[in-house]
Amino acid sequence: MSDKAKVLIVDDEEIVRLNIERILEAENYIAKTAQNGAEAIQMAKRDEFDLVLTDLIMEDIDGLRVLEEVKRDWPETVVIIITGYGSLSSAVRAMQRGAFDYIIKPCEKEELIMRVRNGIEKRTMEKKLLEINKMEAILSNIGLFILDDKGVITSANSDISKKLWGDIPIVGKKLLKLPGVANTGLVDCLKQPLSGEEGNYRENIKFYSQKDSSELILSCHLRPVSFKNGKPKSIMLVIEDLTKRTKVMQQIGQAEKLAALGKLAAGVAHEINNPLNIISLDVEFLKSQIDAHSPLMENLQSIAEEVDRIAHIVKQLRDHAKREDSAKEKISINDVLNSHIFSIAFSQLIKKGIQVEFDLEERLPPVLIPRTKITQVLMNIIKNAEDAMPNGGTLNIYSRRIAKKKDMELTGDVKTGSGNLKDLVEIVIEDKGIGIKKEDIKYLFEPFFTTKGFDGTGLGLFISYSIIKSYNGMINVSSEVGQGTTFSIILPVAYHNQESEVAATEKR
Repeated sequence: MSDKAKVLIVDDEEIVRLNIERILEAENYIAKTAQNGAEAIQMAKRDEFDLVLTDLIMEDIDGLRVLEEVKRDWPETVVIIITGYGSLSSAVRAMQRGAFDYIIKPCEKEELIMRVRNGIEKRTMEKKLLEINKMEAILSNIGLFILDDKGVITSANSDISKKLWGDIPIVGKKLLKLPGVANTGLVDCLKQPLSGEEGNYRENIKFYSQKDSSELILSCHLRPVSFKNGKPKSIMLVIEDLTKRTKVMQQIGQAEKLAALGKLAAGVAHEINNPLNIISLDVEFLKSQIDAHSPLMENLQSIAEEVDRIAHIVKQLRDHAKREDSAKEKISINDVLNSHIFSIAFSQLIKKGIQVEFDLEERLPPVLIPRTKITQVLMNIIKNAEDAMPNGGTLNIYSRRIAKKKDMELTGDVKTGSGNLKDLVEIVIEDKGIGIKKEDIKYLFEPFFTTKGFDGTGLGLFISYSIIKSYNGMINVSSEVGQGTTFSIILPVAYHNQESEVAATEKR
């Protein structure tokens, strides 16, 4: 399979098609063209494209129809709409129907390349999330037990069994007779394989550790692995401890709710301020046009007071939305990725058939961002990659030091270091999943935008983007429907002369 992304260009103006084709081929894309909507639909039925770039207004079949037909055959294909100012509302409708982005023509070459690149990067990233690594994480967090046809444990993983039952010997004992098991879902879950029914049986249960009485969240998976005379001879039980991962995801969810509240407050403040100003000016005008002793003056004064009260409430909302924890922490990205919480996350991926491969640059310089913040960002992106590969796949994670390029629009005061051009750390998370439609990439970091239907909140990537931006970094996304998605997180290196800045921040 070629590494080049395939782009279909649809426009009934030949000069436009050829110009875009020339630009994209120079960017190392495989560019195909269709002279009308009908031809584009036929081409899309025969072949899958990573991105479709279609004009909105065409004589035979318009861009909305092309969008619908492409999405019907290839739901993961990214579609970007090309439109004029006069048909902007139609472009918005296209976004609502699944378009990833729209471009208003005439469009600058740089903008076209950027929009297409964003679409391709998003698709690429959602296609790579499946390689097995971190075997130590599996062994410490996933237990393998073999039971006979009576439910007696014949072999067990010592690490997980100690976590559940402490020093109690369990081999040779019936699983359902062990302390703490009787009141869990394991009882019902074990009935099917013991009765001879083939298939996989999975149950998430709460279990109270017999070692320290702590509450654990366990994922239990049972499956008959050998049979005799049509009945199970042995049963495999895989137990995974999801406790820490569940708690972290709950914390992230809470952080997302708080951030959403701030975003909502900011939006409300912005939308209300303008009409408030108009009302206030109109009230003052009316007061100047009537007699001071008019009975209407009291009504106008009452309106003015209420406007002031609303303005005060809006100011409070705006101030609340601006409140941000700016504390910085000098951390190693590699240490974060090698931490226990990520071992848990990666073991969950492995369980779902997702192989995780690492390429972490040694002696990577530190960056300035709280460990909790970067953990939240990475967990959000890894969770999206997991969701993008329901049938398994490969997840590649890279960390490396890179040079700052001229076109990198980092936020804030990014120091470059004394004569050293390699002043940035990049973390790349690349999956081989279902990919993201090109029309979705533009809105990927918008609040409440989600491609997961009712299963998504639309907040995870918005929060991640806000965090990275607030610490002078950037996030890039590329994706190809059916091939995967790549997220690139870039943060400035923390230099020695910034240590005093960290210390001063921590004292606030």
